[in-house]
Amino acid sequence: MHTTTAAALILTLTAAMQRHASATAGDVVKGASWTPLCSITADSEKLAANLLQNLIQNARDGETALQRLLRALVYNEATGGQPLSNATMAVWSLYAEVAGRAAARIQQTEAKAVVTAARNIGRLQGAISEFLESQADASADNKGCLQAAAGTTAVIVGKQQLYREQPTCKMSWDEVKNEKTTTSVITATGIKHTNSGGQENGQTIHSGQGTDCDISQPQSSFKLTYGSRGNDVAGHVPKLAAGYFTVDATGFKIPKHDTLQDATTASPYLGKAIEAVTAVPAKEAATSIKTIAELKAHQDFKGPARRYLLGKKLTETDGDTQLEEKITNAYVNDDNAKKALFEAVDAYQIHDNLRPSPADDTLGKITSIHILMHLYFHYRSAREQAIQNRMQKLQEKAKHASDTISTEEKEKECNTKGKDDEEACKKLAKDGCVFNPKGNEGKKCELKKEVKAEPEKEKENEEKDKKTDSKCTGKEQKDCEKAPECKLENNACKNSIFLVNKKPVLMADAFADL
Repeated sequence: MHTTTAAALILTLTAAMQRHASATAGDVVKGASWTPLCSITADSEKLAANLLQNLIQNARDGETALQRLLRALVYNEATGGQPLSNATMAVWSLYAEVAGRAAARIQQTEAKAVVTAARNIGRLQGAISEFLESQADASADNKGCLQAAAGTTAVIVGKQQLYREQPTCKMSWDEVKNEKTTTSVITATGIKHTNSGGQENGQTIHSGQGTDCDISQPQSSFKLTYGSRGNDVAGHVPKLAAGYFTVDATGFKIPKHDTLQDATTASPYLGKAIEAVTAVPAKEAATSIKTIAELKAHQDFKGPARRYLLGKKLTETDGDTQLEEKITNAYVNDDNAKKALFEAVDAYQIHDNLRPSPADDTLGKITSIHILMHLYFHYRSAREQAIQNRMQKLQEKAKHASDTISTEEKEKECNTKGKDDEEACKKLAKDGCVFNPKGNEGKKCELKKEVKAEPEKEKENEEKDKKTDSKCTGKEQKDCEKAPECKLENNACKNSIFLVNKKPVLMADAFADL
């Protein structure tokens, strides 16, 4: 029995010795193999900034379109609310389309896409950073996994050394930067760096440079959970650093991830980072359109062009073959297109008393939605008041014409009803009659001189009004801008339409509360 027990003990010890003999010390991971992780981390920061910039740009295009639309409405009121041409209505409607679609697009797709992409990028960056920091902090002396110098057993010891020697590895905890940058590793087609084509075990670790790295063993003796001999994890494929490293039967390696397909196969962390590059592309700015060719090419202009240049509904496409010709006919050349799009509106001079600041002398310089709406309501109210006053005058004139008789007829009534009877004439005083004892026989009851002079006085006043209304004509630009009753339009000084009772409607304190 003692012999049997001794034999069993010898066999057990022999097997244990064989296992230890086959489990070699873990080799260090080459610096050239793990340092590209830092470039991926750095690009993750840039990618988040780019997504933010694209979203801001797309929102800004909508805001600029809204500003242009409001300026156009202000301009229309300020210049008298003249009938608009179809060409003008089409380009103004373009801005309404752009503003509306930008808001809808951000709400429906872009905001969600940016948040989703940022979440996925954060997962990648976090997984990589946790791997690097844990490996750095779990090292001491020359025992660890991250090689510090090529061809040696020197390892990164602690995250302070990691970030000192590889500063791009460090994640930023600041707010995402509001700037457009260019990524060098994470691209729209794949992750591009020296190892992204994949590396086998022999290329990834430095054979013979044993540093007790427990992650660099093959599946059959993976040491991460049983450092003395390693566990056989052949039923799994351990992945580390967001799938940048994997462990298979041959050992520690880098899977191919230089295309979207390969990266997605290697790890969703890597694949989703590539997709994030194009998650929210920057839209072409509709507010940068300056030529007829750009109008023809822009998708947001097709609807307004159908409506106002073809006379069709927004979605009717059967006449689209005529669109280019209609656009050319409507705007003729690029100069006319620019005038219709923004130049005429932006160049409109704003009177001193209505400027929010001295520098805001033209409509195109005002960007505040609040101030643009304030101007719109001011010009609209003033125009409506002017129209109301004119209508009232016309109504009074018409009533006066229908309710009154000529001075000749009034004179005749005084002569006929009053004759030469002073008492009878006094009773007609309310009709403007007065008794003149020196008057002609049968006509001593006559019309007062003041009443006879009224038509001439009215005519004289009308002539004065005409002179007042035309005093802007011919003024120089600087004098025109100073005159509150005048306005500069198309390089010519014209009368302001906002003359109420022959006085300009001004709002000297219009912006005092802004």
